[in-house]
Amino acid sequence: MTFKVVERPLIDKIIFKGNKKWDSKKFLEEMKLAPKAAFNQGKLNDDILAVKKLYLDEGFSNILVEPKVEMNEQNNTVDLTLEITEGFQVKIDAIDVVGAAAFSGKKVAGQMKENKQGDKFKPEMLNDDMKAIEDFYHDEGYLKAVVLGHEEKLNEQKKRVSITLTVKEGAKYNLGDLSVTGNILLDDSELLKTFGLKKGDLLRKKDMDEGTRKMRTQYADRGYIYANIVPQVAYDDDLKKADIHFEVTEGQQAFVQDIKIVGNYKTQDYVIRRELVIAAGDKFEASKIKLSVQNLYNLGFFEEVNPDVEPGDGPGKEVLVFRVKERKTG
Repeated sequence: MTFKVVERPLIDKIIFKGNKKWDSKKFLEEMKLAPKAAFNQGKLNDDILAVKKLYLDEGFSNILVEPKVEMNEQNNTVDLTLEITEGFQVKIDAIDVVGAAAFSGKKVAGQMKENKQGDKFKPEMLNDDMKAIEDFYHDEGYLKAVVLGHEEKLNEQKKRVSITLTVKEGAKYNLGDLSVTGNILLDDSELLKTFGLKKGDLLRKKDMDEGTRKMRTQYADRGYIYANIVPQVAYDDDLKKADIHFEVTEGQQAFVQDIKIVGNYKTQDYVIRRELVIAAGDKFEASKIKLSVQNLYNLGFFEEVNPDVEPGDGPGKEVLVFRVKERKTG
């Protein structure tokens, strides 16, 4: 059997033309291709996007990056040229908000993290900014609030852009009735008390998420790390209230089969293990893991301590892993 192969050509040179903002070193730091590496069309496509992103992050518009590949058959090498049209840098002239009634347009626009009036325009970050506005509304009780879309009006002569956002606020909800099903280990009152909100309270998304997390922690502290709690929300727009029903799947109790330490190159295992308040054979208790992590940080030897879980030999058996990153000493 004979395999006939054709080797990829090697890159001899990478040349940049038309760039004024940065020199070639800046681009090469972001690219996957490099001189003396094998030429790959897929990596070239990624590199073109990476070069464009550098400009987009600085508010440039109308960027073009055109590749030119010259093949040297004799040496099986290529010269790669990227011809860049930088366009122009755009700044945000104004941000208008349509549909805002509960808050001023300035307040709503102020929730944007990346695109603010007077800043460089970053169109690729607009979706994140619209999500930030929705999160703001949700955390003020407007749980159905949504940003319907945006429009951009570019003034090329002045190199300015005006942005118009359209929001739909919806109703502001208070908490209605709470109920829970599927729980056996913990009774209804104990779980719902952990949730932390009572009927009539303003229902903020962040409070609802935190309350649900605390309910899961009640199970995790008893070794039920597989427990899942899903809130189902029923909205009543006329009464401006929302009933929440929690569906609980408790799963089985988990135990620590073994404990592994990963990432310690200078610190001996026994130094780490003597700080742990959980051991092999114990129930998988979240509170003990949290205390163990704090004890390890208190040693002052580690920049990071991250607990992790790996599958054990069977159902209900898990390997607890502490991944550490040691501090530099000197």
